[in-house]
Amino acid sequence: IYSLKFNSGITDFAARMDFDYVPAPNHYVRFGGGNTYHTFKPGASVYHSQNDNVTGLDSTTGSTDVKAHEIFLYAEDDIRISKKVKVNFGAHYSGFAVGSEYYHSIQPRISARYLMTKNMSLKASFTTMQQYIHLLTNSNIGLPTDLWVPATENVLPQSSMQSALGISTALPLGLNLTIEGYYKTMNNVIEYKDGASFMNTSDDWENKVESGNGLAYGLEVFLEKRVGVFNGWIGYTLARSERTFENINNGESFPYKYDRTHDVSVVVNY
Repeated sequence: IYSLKFNSGITDFAARMDFDYVPAPNHYVRFGGGNTYHTFKPGASVYHSQNDNVTGLDSTTGSTDVKAHEIFLYAEDDIRISKKVKVNFGAHYSGFAVGSEYYHSIQPRISARYLMTKNMSLKASFTTMQQYIHLLTNSNIGLPTDLWVPATENVLPQSSMQSALGISTALPLGLNLTIEGYYKTMNNVIEYKDGASFMNTSDDWENKVESGNGLAYGLEVFLEKRVGVFNGWIGYTLARSERTFENINNGESFPYKYDRTHDVSVVVNY
């Protein structure tokens, strides 16, 4: 009798506080912070063999647990500058202490809305983010092998910048049309090296990954009817999602697992 089990998980203890402050009718301020204590178990294999009721082998191999503290502080303000202009801006500070390394970043965010006419508005946003947890996925086999692994002393946290521009307008018959484009760049995303597998636990996962860059961009069209007994929406997205790694696919960009060039959704309620 032979058996092989693969286990992976994360245990978190977290605390946070959030505040709302309204200094004036045209300002809505939110701020707060928190801390999370992570325990990552990136992956361990338990192998068991038994012959004629005699245990021949029972062993556990795999990556060691990783413990880390993640803190964050944020502040944002919703400002109504005029009847036509509304702006939300803020900043997010995050820090991640793992081993002897402390990663941190300040991430500004801003979004704005401008009422061009009574029924038409223009929206724009710019966001920067940093994330200390990586999704490590094996796309070569049809098993649920997505693993969440942390940034470490050897694996940098991933970061991104995203900008978006959209227009929304009200149409006759209770319809609302939204068109929005977005562009997102990602740095320090990870992927298994060619030939590496999560099943091989003789080597730590950090030695089996490659770091690279990601790019996602697209255009979304959304037509919605919210009122009346007959309502619903039609959505269409033209988008690309790519990854580039120096030592994977000869250094050329390739579509990532989330790439859906054409995506159509239709929902009807009566």
